[in-house]
Amino acid sequence: PIEQNKYILGSRATINGTLETVAKQSKTGESTQSEIALIVNSIETNETLFEDIKISKEEEEEFKELSRNPNLMGLLRDAIAPTIWGHNEIKQAIVLQLFGGVKKKLSDGSKRRGLVHLLVVGDAGTSKSKLLERVKQIHPKSRMVTMTSSTGKGITAAVVKDEFLGGWSLEAGPVVLANGGILCVDEIGSMVKEDHATLHEC
Repeated sequence: PIEQNKYILGSRATINGTLETVAKQSKTGESTQSEIALIVNSIETNETLFEDIKISKEEEEEFKELSRNPNLMGLLRDAIAPTIWGHNEIKQAIVLQLFGGVKKKLSDGSKRRGLVHLLVVGDAGTSKSKLLERVKQIHPKSRMVTMTSSTGKGITAAVVKDEFLGGWSLEAGPVVLANGGILCVDEIGSMVKEDHATLHEC
């Protein structure tokens, strides 16, 4: 049986199976066209969810020792892009975003997601893009997109020519692939107004 919680949108997986031709049924019941279907024999995720990460006793002790350090936030903050000097408040915000918050369900039934968005504004050449690249390297399930070469619709999904089937197909964009992770959007100021609305809905 497939463990559903391991295969969420954007997960990379190895699928073993056989390709078969399946006849398409028309309104009259005659098979005029066919499609290619993949009959799956096995599926194996290439990614490990945070909940599935195994830690050794030594690592557990090291984590406990770190938790007792009164300057733990400072250590984590300074570990974010140490070659970039300063920006301590931004780096601390990145640490908080990487760890995330706690989901809450209020008494009236509404929910709080416990996650934050982070917007970094500054002059050109102040290492904003470098900080984004560092976040992408740190987080195991993150994607980075630059809005000077993308559109709002393009980062959600795109229609692409399918060279294998000879038709058109829908390809997941960075927003979908970053599901359960972090999406880093660079040059957000280059987006047109309509694209802002698309990204906001995501």
